Amino acid sequence: MDWCQRALSILILLFIFVVQAATAEPKSSASLSSAPIQNVSSKTPLKKLLVPVGMYIEHIQNIKNALQNGECPSIYEYPFNGADDQVIAEFLVLCEALKRGGIDPEFSLEGRPVYTRLIRDLAEHRYAMLGFAAWGNDANPNDFWVSEPLLKAGEFVKGIYGLPSNAALMAVKDESELIHFSAVSNPNWILDKHAIDCLGSDLHTAQTYLNMFRVVAAKRGDYLLISFPQNESLVQDLYGVKLVPLRGFKVVFNEPLQFYISKRHPLGELLRSSLNKGLRSLEKDGSLHYVYNRLGFFNPKVKDWAPLKCKAEDSNLSGASSVLR
Repeated sequence: MDWCQRALSILILLFIFVVQAATAEPKSSASLSSAPIQNVSSKTPLKKLLVPVGMYIEHIQNIKNALQNGECPSIYEYPFNGADDQVIAEFLVLCEALKRGGIDPEFSLEGRPVYTRLIRDLAEHRYAMLGFAAWGNDANPNDFWVSEPLLKAGEFVKGIYGLPSNAALMAVKDESELIHFSAVSNPNWILDKHAIDCLGSDLHTAQTYLNMFRVVAAKRGDYLLISFPQNESLVQDLYGVKLVPLRGFKVVFNEPLQFYISKRHPLGELLRSSLNKGLRSLEKDGSLHYVYNRLGFFNPKVKDWAPLKCKAEDSNLSGASSVLR
């Protein structure tokens, strides 16, 4: 009798389990494609730390606008929709990585007008690190540590963007034809410049993306190298200028994107250790891929476009990165 009662109890429990499983609400497709499960914070209190970082002057106000009462907003929820998106995204990644590495950062933003000044002052340890990622080949190992990569070599791609009214450019079918067109770029962006030189295009120089767009809009240059947006049309509509890609072509950058940390700043060693710990966590749970995918990287629309045979790399070159993407 006892055996029969136990068997009946087991059958009743199994029935209840089956009914609950059958009536449970299924996960929606939206939830399956949403942000990665966020890392559960350690119970160990975070170390509060004032972190001085170098940043382009032109981006500082937008970063301050992004901060919520001095606190970094979530990298999973922040609405990226402007010209500063990548710089802001990398700043927020920096903030999240430091938190996962045990630091609760308060940032002091040290503005500089151009990349060469930012690098020089970092080498002189006027601040602890850069607040955005740069190409790994730029880092002087005597002055800087580089972090774990945010993007690996080959993951960063750009398109060739020009005015939709530039019919001759949009009719290009082979990269050899680009020798007849002129590019606009920052002269210190060595990898971009190398790709443009390899294509044989004349180069018009400008220091900021705003001025680059203006040069193309004024028809003093034909195209820019610029990252693809995450929209259906792939149109870049910034600073009141609408540019479209030369379809079928992309430039692949075979360098990783990394943060630079000063070896001579008193906070350098601590930031290096905490930042790398946090970046490894963000890489492991897919958060880095998620953030850059939101910015338009890993865009399936250009997956099958042909990489230019003139590669944007040269191991013998060192200089300023195209950090304003």
